[in-house]
Amino acid sequence: MKREAYIDIPTANLNEGLYIVVNSSYPIKDVDDVKLDPNLGINFTYDNFGGALKWYNGADFALDFSWQILAGNGNIPCIAVGVNEINVNKYISTAGTNEVFNDENFTHRPPEAWSFYVVAGKKLNRLIEVNAGLGRGKFVGYGTLYKYINTDMFTDGNHEVWAFGLFGGMKIMFTNRLAFIAEGDGRDVNIGLEYQNKLIKGTLSLNKLEVFNDSEQDFSPRVGLNLSYKIMNLREEDRKEEKILSVFIELIDKESRSLVEGNTIITDTKGDTVEISKFKSIHSFKLEPGIYNSFVSATGYKDRKISMMVKEELDKKLYTIELAEIENAVKPEEVQDSVEIINKFEYIKSEIEGISIKFPFRKSDLTPIARDKLKGIIKLISDNKDVNLLVIGHTCSIGIPKTNQRLSERRAESVKKYLIEHHISADRISTKGYGETKPFADNSTEEGRIKNRRAEFILYQAKDEE
Repeated sequence: MKREAYIDIPTANLNEGLYIVVNSSYPIKDVDDVKLDPNLGINFTYDNFGGALKWYNGADFALDFSWQILAGNGNIPCIAVGVNEINVNKYISTAGTNEVFNDENFTHRPPEAWSFYVVAGKKLNRLIEVNAGLGRGKFVGYGTLYKYINTDMFTDGNHEVWAFGLFGGMKIMFTNRLAFIAEGDGRDVNIGLEYQNKLIKGTLSLNKLEVFNDSEQDFSPRVGLNLSYKIMNLREEDRKEEKILSVFIELIDKESRSLVEGNTIITDTKGDTVEISKFKSIHSFKLEPGIYNSFVSATGYKDRKISMMVKEELDKKLYTIELAEIENAVKPEEVQDSVEIINKFEYIKSEIEGISIKFPFRKSDLTPIARDKLKGIIKLISDNKDVNLLVIGHTCSIGIPKTNQRLSERRAESVKKYLIEHHISADRISTKGYGETKPFADNSTEEGRIKNRRAEFILYQAKDEE
């Protein structure tokens, strides 16, 4: 009944939003007192806190709460604590009643009004995720198979007050949306298939597999189905994403009408950078409805700035920007060695945009090598007051996206701080962080991840609108 659970065990993962959850299960063999048992729940997660109100079989209510105390990053797992099945002085079984039925026939186990747990989770790689924890109440094992995963296995085995049981599970991704799940706790062993997109999560499972090897228990495996639907985002920034529209900018030569490869920076009305796209002739952006400025630059062409009105009623919008070639006042053969380089901005731009600043793992501090590279940038732009610099921070894929986004922003700000300390005006420098979303190299190798922990630069001139 918890959206963040694999099938039955809780996980340390949190997906922010408000969800409605329905599930049911049905016995394969006709030995249970309860047949089809429909259940309904409302789940919510906000920041690091989650909760669920569950209505079992139209009979009883229960509450769950969880708190992610550590988001996790790199080799550090995410960790959460929680309480399952909080109710009013009685144990609610999965059949929606306080009366024990066959599937809940715990040997020597007293009724539990709540089940406390702590769980840790980690992505081992792009395909495999694991979660494991320790809990009391429903997590304490029973029968001949599960007594060995209890903390009281070395005592009397009667599940006293301080009895805890182990649980764990694994998710293996087949595709970006489809996964295989296997899990076990003090009550049962389950396997299933999970499908998930931005709005819907569905799990088809086979539960209580342990009964196939436990002749002492007259239980039946059950087929389960769990569906959850995202009703709304709770965070303001997430709600804004629901209105994001697709915008395309096409760069063409004004005379030949052929496509031109260049860079585009999108800023809002305050001048803050919103999106960046480099080295393309057709740029794709995701923007909220509103007014934006687009700064376009391409080698050998005059920079341009245009205003764009992105309207909510337009699903897609294509802007075509014509670029005029730069005409050199002096022919190349007339240039002497002592003559200043023609189109100095283009020269500086090509030099700076080829520089990449590398960062240590999970750090935003500048290394000595990085400072040396930045001194070169300072030398190039210090005497050219009409140029502006955009610093873009990136990370590798290790860690959770939210943490990586913040790290990429800190890396860009670290570069900006160093430039300001060396007398580059703050109003000439803007920053943007992209987290792990725009890798330069393959994140599946350590060499690639090192290259992705970086900051890059775009140099541009703010021109009057044409």
